[in-house]
Amino acid sequence: METTGELNSRAWYRLLKVIYVLFFILIFILSFFSGYFATEPQFDNKNSYIRCDSGSELKPTEIGITLYGSYISLYEAQKIDFLCLTNYDIGAFAQSVYPEYKDLSAEEVGQKIRNKTINDSSFDFYKQVKFNKGIYTLISVYTKRNWFEAIGISLLSILAACFFYELIKRVFYYIILGSFRPKK
Repeated sequence: METTGELNSRAWYRLLKVIYVLFFILIFILSFFSGYFATEPQFDNKNSYIRCDSGSELKPTEIGITLYGSYISLYEAQKIDFLCLTNYDIGAFAQSVYPEYKDLSAEEVGQKIRNKTINDSSFDFYKQVKFNKGIYTLISVYTKRNWFEAIGISLLSILAACFFYELIKRVFYYIILGSFRPKK
């Protein structure tokens, strides 16, 4: 065989062309939507922050919280509540519960508890403290989809798919017909 016309007379070649075209359409559709899914909107953990009523601000990434939505888990809420409390508030509560802290000032007790809690990463103190809800405000930054980037990724994916399929076709022709550009 020397021409594509002779190949077209074979049933296996026509079947192979149908499979080739179906796969090409599938890859083309997937490439078209790849930019859409690659540039999915998400919460920006670096620019989001938590503003405590005491005036301090906490970055979620600095305290080990990752925002996946506009909500915070109970554990994370307790952690934020604790970090937003002043040392005096923590110390005053501890003095009311634990008599061994009566000799120190509430500020000192709060600092000691905060250091132990933060350094150990053991937040057992949370279970004992009934925190006031609403002592902080979560300012979550949501990045929108960049449509220029989405279109660019889609176009590059489509071009890569076209190149790949053309390469497959040329290699096939070379193997079967002995030429990258066979005669018709």
